[in-house]
Amino acid sequence: MSLIKYPSSGGVFSILYILFVSLLFNSCSGPSEISPEKLLTSEKAAAENSNIKLAIPKGWFRTKDNKHYSADLWLIKKDYSAAISLIPVSGDIPPENGLKEAAELSRMMLGLREGQYKPETGSEKNLKLNGVLCRSYLFTDKGGARGRAVIFNYLGKYYELAGYILKKNNNLEQEKLFEIQDILLNELFTRRTS
Repeated sequence: MSLIKYPSSGGVFSILYILFVSLLFNSCSGPSEISPEKLLTSEKAAAENSNIKLAIPKGWFRTKDNKHYSADLWLIKKDYSAAISLIPVSGDIPPENGLKEAAELSRMMLGLREGQYKPETGSEKNLKLNGVLCRSYLFTDKGGARGRAVIFNYLGKYYELAGYILKKNNNLEQEKLFEIQDILLNELFTRRTS
């Protein structure tokens, strides 16, 4: 008679099933968060007409908007596959519903300013970045590449931080771009409160 009890075959299968399901959920949990220290350089890019300074992501550079003169700050990925622009949202924005109104104005101006981009209906959502309420929406270009605009209030003024896919990329590239936008704004809001 053995003193060691082995689980029945049903118990072994239950344990293996639980391990398999937990591995499956861990592998499908979405993109991992990028550490800001691994993503951002120590160099800051100052906006042309506001007091906003954004950290420059590694592998990106700052340039001037020579096409429309509407971007206060413009960052481009070194392989020219993506860009991020900071644009002031100006207009008659009522303070009681400012963020929503600024987002609507941004959506309208995107189509006028950048004829090749069209805002996606129903893609608007609120998000909090470092405790600051922002509003985002998605847009697509004529080729189907997606981008995202994040509208936020900084020191009493509204801005749009738009991320553009410039080359055909997969959704993972798109999600990385959106994560970079979030990290840039988190870092900006951290400096404002410290």
